[in-house]
Order: sequence, then structure tokens, then C-alpha cells
Amino acid sequence: MKQTILSAKQSELLEDLIVKYSQIVTFDQIISEAKNNWKIVVT
Repeated sequence: MKQTILSAKQSELLEDLIVKYSQIVTFDQIISEAKNNWKIVVT
């Protein structure tokens, strides 16, 4: 079983998404939230 270590930023984003959507989130929701929080361009 492979384990993934999340950066503090990634961990915070996932926590925020779980609180915001109260459920498992989709990839599109993650990208949308990351764009808003990290001010990045994801193509």
C-alpha cells in the first residue's frame, strides 16, 4: 500500500474542501478551490 505525504498547503486545502462541501470532493472542485486559494493557473 502506497502512502502519500501531503504538504501543509495541500492538507489545509483538503480540510477546507471537506468543511465547505461536507462530502468527498471531485477533482474539478479541488482545482477550482486551488485556483481561488493559491492564485495559480491550472490548465
